[in-house]
Amino acid sequence: MNALTINDATSRIKDDLSQTPNVADACYRVLDWVCTQPEGARSHVSLQRLLKASAVDDLSELAPVIRYLTGARVPLFNVVYEFVEGDDVERVDSDALYEAKHTGEFCHPLTGEVVPDYESKIVVYFAVSDAARSIGGAGR
Repeated sequence: MNALTINDATSRIKDDLSQTPNVADACYRVLDWVCTQPEGARSHVSLQRLLKASAVDDLSELAPVIRYLTGARVPLFNVVYEFVEGDDVERVDSDALYEAKHTGEFCHPLTGEVVPDYESKIVVYFAVSDAARSIGGAGR
């Protein structure tokens, strides 16, 4: 994938979200926040951090911002899932979660055993994508 530049991102947001200015404004604020963060702060971005950076009031307003900034047009973030149980912390791919949602069973990434109430043990966060790595960050 080609590198995403700040100019590409702002131009696409303007073009794509002209009919939803609140979403566009929140996307610009998140993009500005990313540009000011050092590399380490950009690899593990929580929902709460995005909520604060976007300056929206709640998760229902943040959802379209996340959908857009993790989409093909402005792939600013990758969505990352982790399974957390006790001291075990393992990355989980979206395919495994998709399957679990449809079958009702999630298998522990290390033991292969079915995990009851797995949804309470899945943590989601965001990481700046490889395509957007050159936007801001370290050295800026």
